[in-house]
Amino acid sequence: MQVQKDEIREAVLKAARAEFIARGFAGASMREIAARAGVTTSNIYNYFQNKDMLFTEMFKPLLAQMRLAIKLLMKHEQGDEHKDLDAHRKLIEVPSVFVTENRAMLKLLVTAASGSSLEGFVDEITDRLTDVFKVTIATMRKQHKGAPVEISEFCIHNIASMWTNFVVESLSHDVPTAEMKQTGFQLMAFAYHGLSGLMEI
Repeated sequence: MQVQKDEIREAVLKAARAEFIARGFAGASMREIAARAGVTTSNIYNYFQNKDMLFTEMFKPLLAQMRLAIKLLMKHEQGDEHKDLDAHRKLIEVPSVFVTENRAMLKLLVTAASGSSLEGFVDEITDRLTDVFKVTIATMRKQHKGAPVEISEFCIHNIASMWTNFVVESLSHDVPTAEMKQTGFQLMAFAYHGLSGLMEI
């Protein structure tokens, strides 16, 4: 029956989450996942061809949320209205809540996904944030038509890397949500005034 198959699939995903969080991708065992789910190891392969496919399937909803958030951030930065520091600081609230709600899975993704097809996901996010910052800078140029300085793509990429590194370090060191939010506010002030300084506006 389809209902039974769906229940088994969900049980495997739930068991995989616990096993991957406990041992990371490399250390996780399909045999242990099967034991946690109450099925045979061979039964898992009826649903997922290999450990990597199971790992990536487990992350699909979370990654979809992250990619959507970056699209919305891009749309926010494309607006012509002036965005001051307070407007940008408000952007810290959403990722802070997101990290709080998904801390264990995010920590797994950024610290223990080595060997999986998601091990380069942090780089993907950095590249997407680089595109967002390009739009931010273009918007600032429209607002300050006399801005004389061109900012290199490599510099923009490093600014984006600062933000992904901030999240990775916060997760790696189990930084509490309140401290993470405060640090995010401080980095936003640094980034906001830093861009103005770079562009001499």
